[in-house]
Amino acid sequence: VTDDDVERGVREHAKVFGLSVQELYAEARAQGLTEQSYRDVVAREMLDQKLVDRCVAPSVRVTDADLEREHQAWLARGAQVVRLRLHPVDGPIAQANAMVARVRAGTPFCQVVGGWQCAALPAPQPVDTLAPELATPVRGAASGTTLDPIALSGMIFLVHVVEAAHTPALSEVRRDVESLAREQKRTAARREGLDALRAQVPVVVGALP
Repeated sequence: VTDDDVERGVREHAKVFGLSVQELYAEARAQGLTEQSYRDVVAREMLDQKLVDRCVAPSVRVTDADLEREHQAWLARGAQVVRLRLHPVDGPIAQANAMVARVRAGTPFCQVVGGWQCAALPAPQPVDTLAPELATPVRGAASGTTLDPIALSGMIFLVHVVEAAHTPALSEVRRDVESLAREQKRTAARREGLDALRAQVPVVVGALP
């Protein structure tokens, strides 16, 4: 890692803790670390990541058995997915309520909101990754339901449940499951191989480009 790498890492640490760099060093000194020893800690973290990226991560392969095992773990946690259409309303809540009323009176949702969103089936989303304001009403909503307008991040949204929350087949969540399985295997490979890699590459600021 280079001196610039370490400086950047120290700034990132300070940002995480909500401190200036000098305040961070002061906290380190209060815990018995010198400025240089703290920089060495940061260098070690960054070197670990370089070692993982260069040597461990490329060797990770996810098999069908890994996917099935992670999918079963998903199901054991009671995870569900849902397909939604969300449409931001550029107007007051009264306008959003009027649009919902039109849908509930029989006008197709995509016609009410303009139709551009309906070119493709929305991808399934894990319910537990949705904002609480959205996840709570979605859990009990049937397919085809248009929810009451929901305020999210200072905006008003219309929410149409294309497919109700359900236990997903592997094909529906393959990308999410593969990501989880890959990260687990990467972590395991990191644990197994990092000690050996460290023994071969000492921590020296400026040692790696």
